[in-house]
Amino acid sequence: FFGKAYTQSHTLSLSAGGENINAFTSLGFHNQDGILNKASSLKRFNFRNNISGKSKNDKFNYNTSLTINYSTSDEPLSIGTGGVNRNIALGATSGEPYISPYDYTGDGANIPANFANTPLFLLDLLENQVYREDELKILASIDASYKITNDLTFKSTLGIDFTDVQSLYSEAPDSFNASYFAEDGNTTPGRVDQDVSRSALINFSNSLTYAKSFGKHSVEVSLFTEYFKAHWRSFGFVQEGLDYHTFYPGDGAGFVDDNSANDWFVDTASATVRNAGLFSYFAFADYDYNTKYGISGTIRRDASYRFSSSNRWGTFWSVSGRWNIDKEAFMEGSVFDMLKLRASYGTAGNQDIVSTAGQFAPFNAPDLTRDLFATGGQYGGVNGLSVGQIGNNDLKWETIAQANIGLDFEVFNRKLRGSVDFYKKNTTDLFLPTPISPALNGGVSSISANVGELENRGVDLELHYDLFRSLQDGGFNLTLNFVGNYNKQEIKDLGPGGDVAYTYRVGGPLSEIYAAPFVGVNPANGNLLFIDIDGNLTEDIDEIDQRATGKNLYPDYQGSFGFNATYKNFFLDTQFNYTLGVYRYDFDYSGYVDPTQIGQFRHSRDILDAWQQPGDITNIPSLTATNLSDDSFSDRFLRNSDYLRLRFVQLGYNLPKRYADDIGFSFVRAFFSGENLITWSKWRGFDAEGTGSVQYGYPTPRIYSVGIEFGF
Repeated sequence: FFGKAYTQSHTLSLSAGGENINAFTSLGFHNQDGILNKASSLKRFNFRNNISGKSKNDKFNYNTSLTINYSTSDEPLSIGTGGVNRNIALGATSGEPYISPYDYTGDGANIPANFANTPLFLLDLLENQVYREDELKILASIDASYKITNDLTFKSTLGIDFTDVQSLYSEAPDSFNASYFAEDGNTTPGRVDQDVSRSALINFSNSLTYAKSFGKHSVEVSLFTEYFKAHWRSFGFVQEGLDYHTFYPGDGAGFVDDNSANDWFVDTASATVRNAGLFSYFAFADYDYNTKYGISGTIRRDASYRFSSSNRWGTFWSVSGRWNIDKEAFMEGSVFDMLKLRASYGTAGNQDIVSTAGQFAPFNAPDLTRDLFATGGQYGGVNGLSVGQIGNNDLKWETIAQANIGLDFEVFNRKLRGSVDFYKKNTTDLFLPTPISPALNGGVSSISANVGELENRGVDLELHYDLFRSLQDGGFNLTLNFVGNYNKQEIKDLGPGGDVAYTYRVGGPLSEIYAAPFVGVNPANGNLLFIDIDGNLTEDIDEIDQRATGKNLYPDYQGSFGFNATYKNFFLDTQFNYTLGVYRYDFDYSGYVDPTQIGQFRHSRDILDAWQQPGDITNIPSLTATNLSDDSFSDRFLRNSDYLRLRFVQLGYNLPKRYADDIGFSFVRAFFSGENLITWSKWRGFDAEGTGSVQYGYPTPRIYSVGIEFGF
């Protein structure tokens, strides 16, 4: 299933210019095979053109930018989520080792439906399932500015982001999945799902800026308006029933009509129209004295389509100050080459209060203020309507207030450079689902509301140190780099209802894990043992026994470090990434010690430690334990997923300019690089990097690259 994959990327860039105009054009082609054979690939063509110009008197300036990308990709479906018949990563890693790919005859309809044949199901999937996506993306912008006076400038900018996506999913009628899930008597199963979606995002902004310097004083004042409009349209259909004699993915042939003789073929069509918008006006002012002291401030008003008219507008502001301490007389002769103190406080609004996977933020949850109904459920064989959502007309902007104090410095003749920032963010009117009584609200158990308060506080640190700095051209230079972040998140308030059972609690982070403690195996009978919500040892738990573990899906510490080295014409760059204090559920390992799957999937050697007779002391339950399903409420498979990864290494050589000139180039540069080369971690699953509880997900590939660049 998995193997080596190759990537090639080619770019040609051209630039030209004169006294009043400059142009840049590039063409590119990228061809990338995925490590999942036959099911993952990407081809992309791109064109980019930038033009900038000005009038002879320098009063009028303009810039244009156009980028066109066209890509076609094949993507594996259900990786990390699907079952044994669809998740290729699951079959590749868990299939019984005695199953050979040569056992697959090409006839998926006749593969015995036994889980032990999972690798054969998935080989058939590679041959008979198609998921292809073609995307055309156009980014265009133009801006123009005019100096009304030497101190007053007007600028206008228009940007457009257009995307057209056409997707095709098909499952051949003679495939295993189509045959296995077909109704009795259905001799022409199979499925085609085709969708077309288009989005257009338009951003139009205008500004008027006054900038003036007099003596040691500098003043800048700007007024802005910004209008954002987004439109999304989609249409799709699903065809159930294909004739394998004439069917070919995407050509529209081989569709079997719905009629009285084969009434299981019910075709469906769907369409979606969504619009989003935001209008803002704001002001910015900055004052600087002698490049030593400075203060700036902003105030803005934003209106979002997402909220009702009474809550549409939000007002936000900020103020900041700076002090270049190194310019003070008392700093003369100090070790500091540069020392700058910064401080700021302000508020910002957040309207993107719901995140939907695969969907652009402006289109998420556009109808939270409306009561919605849904089809579903039947009575007397007739479909009915039910309450799908109770709207909240009082929804409003989340407000994020942030205080920051920072220090930038350079010391020892700029050998050591860095910055440190201490911050505190406080989010009020936090958007959270709030429990309500389903009995009184048509079966709806929660309503979306601004009920919470959340605090994030932490430190950002960035350091660069020239360990070796040669004064001679071509000498040895070595710079060490470090970037780190510490963040602590705490829920300060959850509204009138307080803590939400086994979900959120005041004092914990939003991403805290809730689970009942797993404490081992009962020596008497081999069943799993847990601690329930009352602190009692038990074999029987459910969701009400889950409690805060103090462990988080997101790291407390994260960052990177590495070095940049040069010697003569060689260069070497490295980067290591790390995380500390993060936990995830290792559901890959849970499958390898699941006794219910013996004979169907391969297992870890740990299964040999399973309880066998009274008195056995082990953490692996009996193969016939009666409470295995209860571990889904426990921390049995919760693991620390801290890691240190060699993310990137690049070794290269710059051809001396005199040799490049001799062969007609301005420069020649060659390099070899590697990504994700080594990982150190206690994590036993596929990949320590990530959050949540992905099972048999797409692994992070190890990538080696060779490249060469020519300048003309």
